[in-house]
Amino acid sequence: MTIYLVGSGPTGSDATFDDFAASARKRGDRIAICLLGSEEESGAYLGDYSQPILSRFPDARIEPVWLVGESTAWPDEPLNLAGIVVAGGWTPGYLDNLLPHRDTIARLVLRGTPYLGFSAGAHIASRHAIVGGWKHRGRQLCPQDAGEDLEELSVRDGLGLVSVTIQAHADAWGTLPVAMAAIEAGLTPVAVAIDEATTLAVDPVSGYTRVRGPGRIQWVHREHTGLLIRSEADPASAPPPHVVHGATPHPHPTPTPHASPASAPPPPPHDEDATPTPVG
Repeated sequence: MTIYLVGSGPTGSDATFDDFAASARKRGDRIAICLLGSEEESGAYLGDYSQPILSRFPDARIEPVWLVGESTAWPDEPLNLAGIVVAGGWTPGYLDNLLPHRDTIARLVLRGTPYLGFSAGAHIASRHAIVGGWKHRGRQLCPQDAGEDLEELSVRDGLGLVSVTIQAHADAWGTLPVAMAAIEAGLTPVAVAIDEATTLAVDPVSGYTRVRGPGRIQWVHREHTGLLIRSEADPASAPPPHVVHGATPHPHPTPTPHASPASAPPPPPHDEDATPTPVG
């Protein structure tokens, strides 16, 4: 797994940081962390993302990327990065700043470089990215504060790292209806609503997925009669089965891995230095 999409900020994502650090260590020691705004505006938040990595990977070299429009300084030799982190914040701003670097990020991911996106960073990884909005055609979908300063539901072309559309903060902000509305409006075919401190991990070659963390993810698909919602949790975080005394307990079936909706870009070419098929 090399794409990690978290339904919130970094708090409570210990298992995901474990996975990311282990994956990055295999690629080198340069970790780019992208934060929206200048160092003066966003520098205080860098440690929230860098310290969990450094505590697991002390030799990592953190390279902050301050996303400030045309003045953004992208790391030298970006294809040699060992990992890339995209923080949380104002989703439209993150997409505006990182879209010009979509091909570079896609090449990194196809080569096996881990991508770790929190909230906004998870949203923009999608091919069809929800960037905000708390209403659709006059109907309220979620609290206004969760709308990213946009009123009407807005879906834009994202980085295209995964084909499924991501909606973060599903439990804390009640944003599942946003994902549902995006499908009902024909803006995306499949969406996943992710709870706080919960991660959807995706293998970019096979499309195989797994869930990490204490919450749930909810897959949303269109069916001919409406929408189908399927809930999935990390098996390691599932509560023990409830046993009624005097009755024979029935074991819970092992969940089947869900691969197709989150299928990522096509496999990389045999030549690592060749330009991969564009995604998005």
